[in-house]
Parts: sequence; structure tokens; C-alpha cells
Amino acid sequence: MDAEPGAARGLGDGRTWVGLGLGIVALALLSTGTWAKETAARAAALFGEADRGAAPQPADRR
Repeated sequence: MDAEPGAARGLGDGRTWVGLGLGIVALALLSTGTWAKETAARAAALFGEADRGAAPQPADRR
């Protein structure tokens, strides 16, 4: 039986859920691996350099 045009689709077949699950696992592995830790360390170093930058100038009081 065909759905009417514009009708909401069901939950789909199992392939959709397997694909989404594999995508989530891939993102989890990428975000917790060595590459992610090294990237986080480089970003933290950049922020540390910015924190050690020029001293703030006092406000101009007139």
C-alpha cells in the first residue's frame, strides 16, 4: 500500500538504524582517539599563548 504524497514516513528499515549507529561509533572513535587528544593539546597551547600575550592596557579616563 502506497502512502499518500506528503505523508510522514515510518521508522524506516533496519539499514537506516545500522547506518546511524555506525556513524555514531565512528564519531566516538574519532573524538576520543590519539588524533583528537593531540588536536586538543595544540588548541590548549594556542590558548595558553594568547593568555600570556600583551598585558591589558588601562582604560582611557578623560
